[in-house]
Amino acid sequence: MASSGLSRAFPALVDAAERDAGLRAFHHGFQRAARQPLIEVLAEGVRDGELAAGLDPELAAFALLGAIFFRRLMTDAPFPPGRAADLVATVLGSAPDATGRAETARGRSPSPGPAAGPRAGSPA
Repeated sequence: MASSGLSRAFPALVDAAERDAGLRAFHHGFQRAARQPLIEVLAEGVRDGELAAGLDPELAAFALLGAIFFRRLMTDAPFPPGRAADLVATVLGSAPDATGRAETARGRSPSPGPAAGPRAGSPA
């Protein structure tokens, strides 16, 4: 999306769709059809146990696409493709493997992170 003609025209399309009902219907229909394959892949992952059972595929698709579109439209730099695995892991989490250990989208176990408990200076 970063270098496509569509990405350069997208802000104007969104703006025009706010004022023209026909263009708005086209735009919303086009976007619905464009995100449907992602929703279906996510739903398949839930059905197959590769993603969390409670995951809402449509909401997850909005979260994934939202990060990419926000970065492209609202900042000075597009979403870096090299961070795609991090985005997926952040939004979808990770499903346990056959041993019951969760893995990140990059295939390694997540780091344990900071110890749980009250932060320094906060009431216990």
